[in-house]
Amino acid sequence: MRVIVLTDSSPRHYHFARSICSSSNVVGVFTGAKSANTSTFNRIRRELKSAERISKFILKRFYDIQYRKYLHLLGTQQRDAEKRHFDNSQALFKKEFGELETKVDPSIGSINSKVYIGQIASLRPDIIVVMGTCLIGKELMKAAPLMLNLHTGLSPWYRGGSTNLWPFLFKDYGYFGVTIHIMHSSIDGGSIVYHGIPTIDATDSFPSINAKAIVIGTELMKAAINDYQNDKLASVDQTFSGKLFHNIDLHGYHIKRYIENQQDFFSMVNWEKIRYPVGLVLNTEVQDRLSVAQKSKLLSNN
Repeated sequence: MRVIVLTDSSPRHYHFARSICSSSNVVGVFTGAKSANTSTFNRIRRELKSAERISKFILKRFYDIQYRKYLHLLGTQQRDAEKRHFDNSQALFKKEFGELETKVDPSIGSINSKVYIGQIASLRPDIIVVMGTCLIGKELMKAAPLMLNLHTGLSPWYRGGSTNLWPFLFKDYGYFGVTIHIMHSSIDGGSIVYHGIPTIDATDSFPSINAKAIVIGTELMKAAINDYQNDKLASVDQTFSGKLFHNIDLHGYHIKRYIENQQDFFSMVNWEKIRYPVGLVLNTEVQDRLSVAQKSKLLSNN
């Protein structure tokens, strides 16, 4: 079975690509696919299409400046988590599978441009797997019989961007995780193949929880590819839309609240007090990664 990987170009993305390449017949890896080929002017113009978005844009700019020290703290956490979980991923990928890589050139267009759609279609993929790209257009979705996405967050409860951070703000401490779903035109809205819940301890932060979710999600994506190859892939439709967050929704004040809520969270890491979503699509590998106490509470709800 011929597999294509679409992803971005941070160490976590190379971890995903390398792991898929190590276990599947990958015929192409397209990196740098986060770029939407949109100028700064056009991005701002898009954000200012309505009074509500204008208000959000101004609020984001104000709070990002006022609380920039918290943004710096988050950046430090992100770099530490990336190094701890994905160090050397890029170098190892390039050494082992570099010949498969095509870097998306923004001057040509986004991954949705005719040039890249043509290149992808010419590789005759049976399945395309996606992590961390820009929004995928309908024409690109037609390039393979199946397209699966790794979403860092639990759909349908948390969809869109930074969805392993928002649970800190809502104090939904059982809602950290990852979702493998069939790609759909609605954001993170396709039928669900698997959910994964990371094991969390007192050293964790949003970036480290997100990194753990990616590690588990990568394993789940490999399992989903194997299921598809063996005609065993099953999925569950999303029955409600949950919360949807766009990049413009997150600003410096939220990051400040997240930093403050970390301590509240760690004082609550008593799994008897944590509420998990009902209706998770789990598999044995994910369950085996959980601590006994966490697993017991999680499975009692699903």
